[in-house]
Amino acid sequence: MTSVSGRGVGMDVVRANIEQIGGRIELANNPGRGLRIAIHVPLTLSIISTIVVGAGAQRFAVPRQAIEEIVTARAGGAVRIDRLGGAAIATVRDRRLPLLALGDLLGLADDRRDPETPEPETLVIVGVPGGSYAIAVDRLLDNEELVIKPAPPAVMASGIYAGLTLPDSGTPMLLLDCAGLADAAGFVFTRDLAANDDETDDTAAADEPRQPALLFVDLDGARRAVALAAIDRVEPVSIDAIHHKGGRLRLSIDGGMIPLAAQGGLDGRDDIHVIRMKDGDHEIGYAIAEALDIADVPLAMAIAREPGPVAGVIALDDDQIEMLDVHWLFADQIDGTFAAKAPLCLIVGREAAWMATFLRPVLERAGYHVAASLKPGETAAVVLAMEDDPIPAHAAGPLVRLSRMRGGAGADSIYRYDRAGLLGALAAHRTEARA
Repeated sequence: MTSVSGRGVGMDVVRANIEQIGGRIELANNPGRGLRIAIHVPLTLSIISTIVVGAGAQRFAVPRQAIEEIVTARAGGAVRIDRLGGAAIATVRDRRLPLLALGDLLGLADDRRDPETPEPETLVIVGVPGGSYAIAVDRLLDNEELVIKPAPPAVMASGIYAGLTLPDSGTPMLLLDCAGLADAAGFVFTRDLAANDDETDDTAAADEPRQPALLFVDLDGARRAVALAAIDRVEPVSIDAIHHKGGRLRLSIDGGMIPLAAQGGLDGRDDIHVIRMKDGDHEIGYAIAEALDIADVPLAMAIAREPGPVAGVIALDDDQIEMLDVHWLFADQIDGTFAAKAPLCLIVGREAAWMATFLRPVLERAGYHVAASLKPGETAAVVLAMEDDPIPAHAAGPLVRLSRMRGGAGADSIYRYDRAGLLGALAAHRTEARA
């Protein structure tokens, strides 16, 4: 040990020399796991295949080897952009990616963008060590093979450029560093760089399992979270689109309505945000005050003492966060809603109009889809008719007869206002069908 050894003087010399040639050094210290040193050395004179994009009035090159695909944001619903708190998320064919607006990051406004359509038209999906993300650009310009050389040290020190080129146009152009852009945007990918190492530290193997979740402020003021995998989208809605009808809250949206769950009152609010969740057959909404952020939260939780909208409590950043029970919400909200794959109850005879008006809500709440005729290829799980109605030849299936009076003419008939008897008969037929 001397007066200078062990004090980082040698590393400072290395850093000075690296920065002198336009490179940079990054240190990532993980207590208990060690220090990772990444040295970024600028490209020497080389030829790289690139895609040229526009942001504002400027042109930039993106290495083709980093590009996974290029998509249009209005590609027939396959691409959607949502705002979750302060973060933008691009959904590309059910794949969720963090979104970086290149013009906003670099402070380059596009005067040609239509103010009525503020969302970007073109997304460049790029892959970096650890994950992938989307870059929103104003224009897609060209595909070029470019000669790249190091940019001045002051430019390279920003960490978002990989070099400089002089294309045929004669105007200097910068090559973007996709990994540096992700760092500048604050993207943190769950995949650890150390996962690719030949040796894995025992501490890493014992890391707590986590899942991505949306953190939000609920209507009652509590901070809660819901698993990101359950969310289809989050969007603002007008309070005028929410009504308490049929014993529950319902949201009018997209030309229809969906059941809406809420913890807290709606009074005094002009608009709210709704988390829309789908399970493939059904959709429900969950009203919130504000979306905060997307974070990786621990799977381990303290389970709630009673079944309800809250599954349990997790510990996150010295705070206690309640996690929504998505299964309970769907079980509570879709009771009585129409399911596309529900068994078919066929109503026939002279009283079909009466049954459609009076019995449809009862039948649908029992889990049936009600129709007065069969479509090609359809079969009825149960047929409903009055006791004296003839049954059409096409109406094959288990038959339930209804009588107009108690103790009607048929011993097997059910009084048409005997709700419990009707539901019991339907349940018996479904049990027989399963057997």
